[in-house]
Amino acid sequence: MRVEMLIEARLAFSPHPSPPPLRFAAGAIVPAGERNLKNNMETLHRIHPIILQRAREMRHPQTPAEAALWGAIRNRNLGFKFRRQHPIDRFIIDFYCAQAKLCIEIDGESHLEASQMEYDAARTEYLEYLGYKVIRFTNNDVRYTLNAVAAEIIRVIESILNAPSP
Repeated sequence: MRVEMLIEARLAFSPHPSPPPLRFAAGAIVPAGERNLKNNMETLHRIHPIILQRAREMRHPQTPAEAALWGAIRNRNLGFKFRRQHPIDRFIIDFYCAQAKLCIEIDGESHLEASQMEYDAARTEYLEYLGYKVIRFTNNDVRYTLNAVAAEIIRVIESILNAPSP
């Protein structure tokens, strides 16, 4: 519970507002009068529709670093499938490998500010609490050492997939 309290406290002061809560959470029992899925699709999403729309908008245009990394990892170039601008809970992850539950973040200069570093740390801690592995690279890492970044991604995925189950 300490993690949840810490995350909520840090996110309460976040520059990134959270969307309003869903009327029905995933797996909730929908009242009989509201079982018409066609009319209630947005209330039954696992991801809030605002987050989903924002993720779609963020796919274009990409930053130069995101475009370079996407070119290297798309179409299973590394042997694993990736999604870009993938929503998880209230967050949008730059790149995500579902097979390994790996979140890859590309950080620009704004991530060097103290408040943004604190937000990133809280976000990472929360995602790891949910069972995801988060790795971060800077724009310069991607720009100047793309092959090393790709090799590190492969190494992390293989270590996750080869780790013994708890």
